Amino acid sequence: MLARPGGDAGRHQLGNLSARLFGRSPAKGADTPLWAAADPSLRGRTGRYFADRAEKDAGPRDPATIAALRRRCASVLVEA
Repeated sequence: MLARPGGDAGRHQLGNLSARLFGRSPAKGADTPLWAAADPSLRGRTGRYFADRAEKDAGPRDPATIAALRRRCASVLVEA
C-alpha cells in the first residue's frame, strides 16, 4: 500500500468539506442509516425513506404524477 503525503489529513479535509457543503458532519450523516440498520423495531420495513431518525415521504406515488415527472426530465435532458 502506498503512503499518502500528509497521512490522514486528506480524509479529514474531505470530512470537513462534506460538513461545509451539506451542513452535517460525517458522524451526523451516518446517524440515521446506522439507526435504521440496527433498530429491531424496523425489521422487515423495506423500501422506506428515513431522515433524522423518522420516516419521511419519499415523493409522489401517483402513476400520472410519476409519468409527468419522467416526461419533464426527458425533455430537459434532450434540451441540454
